[in-house]
Amino acid sequence: MLDRLSTPQEELESEELQEDAQTTTGCTRIAATGDRQLVTVTGTLRTVTLQPRAGVPALEAELFDGTAPLDVVWLG
Repeated sequence: MLDRLSTPQEELESEELQEDAQTTTGCTRIAATGDRQLVTVTGTLRTVTLQPRAGVPALEAELFDGTAPLDVVWLG
């Protein structure tokens, strides 16, 4: 109990997200994925921005599951 009181909030949230990712059926931890690999992940969006890329609007988001961040970009 005292350990949780002295643990930084960010670390507690990370542990909670990792537990959620492990219990969600069919999801892969972001840290265990590879480039251009088709996977299903879950987590919390930490940032969402709308940025133009070469004149095309792009919605960018950072998804975090407690193990690693994943940058997601939707074009159009």
